[in-house]
Amino acid sequence: PWQQLDELTKALSKNPEKKAQCCAGWADAWYLPVATWQDFLLVTTHYYGSENRFTNLHHELGVHTVLDFLANHRGHPLREMTECWGCCCCSLHRNYAGLVDLYPCGHKIDVGEKDLSNAMLSMLQQQAEQFKSSPEGTSTKEPDQP
Repeated sequence: PWQQLDELTKALSKNPEKKAQCCAGWADAWYLPVATWQDFLLVTTHYYGSENRFTNLHHELGVHTVLDFLANHRGHPLREMTECWGCCCCSLHRNYAGLVDLYPCGHKIDVGEKDLSNAMLSMLQQQAEQFKSSPEGTSTKEPDQP
């Protein structure tokens, strides 16, 4: 896919002299700020079609490559996910549910296990509260009246 990365850089980079790089990492679930959505769509749909080898690219390469491109070629902040719990072939044990709060990513979790689903729900609720109080989560829309 190096040729496709070079083409992508020529077509969409705000920094075309910088070479794009191929990246890898876990990508089962990840957060993408609203401010990046348009550029994410632009970059990910640049190579759509049956003749394109990128359409068969594994998500754990494609997602991290696109996130790196957004940071280094479109001016968005880089969100690194380097410290994760778990492994490719194991599940988080319920005795270690507290790890969900300590790391930005992990693999894999059995949400059918009550302790683990509670830990995941708690983490999501905490992040929702943080989002509501951040400028990124501030809305100019008035709340609906009862």
